Amino acid sequence: MKKVFQKNKLFTQHHFWNKNGAGFTLLEVLVALSVLIMGLLASVSLLTKTSSLNTVISDRLIASHLAQEGIELVRNLISNNILAGKIWNSGLSANDDGYQIDYNDGRLYDFNERPFQPLKFDGSLYSYDSGQPTKFKRKIRIFYENNDEMVVQSIVTWQSHRIKGDITLTVEDHFYRE
Repeated sequence: MKKVFQKNKLFTQHHFWNKNGAGFTLLEVLVALSVLIMGLLASVSLLTKTSSLNTVISDRLIASHLAQEGIELVRNLISNNILAGKIWNSGLSANDDGYQIDYNDGRLYDFNERPFQPLKFDGSLYSYDSGQPTKFKRKIRIFYENNDEMVVQSIVTWQSHRIKGDITLTVEDHFYRE
């Protein structure tokens, strides 16, 4: 084999230069470009999937906070009843159809009073009164296991472009007569 550099005997014509010593061959360039393009496509695919999963995770996080807020608002109603000297579950009758509750007014709305509607977001808080409509809907279900135990379910539903149908997250808590 003919040596290209006489000073450095490690580099030969066979490894890095074509017969004329002018550079890479067309085939070598095409192989290198195809490997580079496959790597870039894999990276773009990974970024796309990561971005869509980020949206799904963000929606689930918001839904879990809204569901927990529903439970906390019912807990506040129970506390207010006790502080006012009322029966602990006054105004909290069982309803399989569900209620809506908003932090602004602190009362349960039957679906006959207020149709099932999405929560609105005003930039900092979710409510039914002001802001832009969101994809999240919240329903509060109340039922009784016995006279001393009330079960409250806060059910948040929404739709995602990544998953077909409604997505539902349910938080349940049990309250007991003191």
